Amino acid sequence: MSNADPSRYGTHAFSTAWVVFEYPQRYPVGLVVALALTPEALGFSVIAGVDPKVGL
Repeated sequence: MSNADPSRYGTHAFSTAWVVFEYPQRYPVGLVVALALTPEALGFSVIAGVDPKVGL
């Protein structure tokens, strides 16, 4: 039996009901990651010598 076999865990492990409850908690996390990585993407695109829009 493979480690990726869903029958090992039962159907409850793959339920998507938890997604509805965690969305409000994940919005700030996504915003922080986007704000943190935008300057990095712009910086790498400038170093690479391409248009910053390409880095985004």
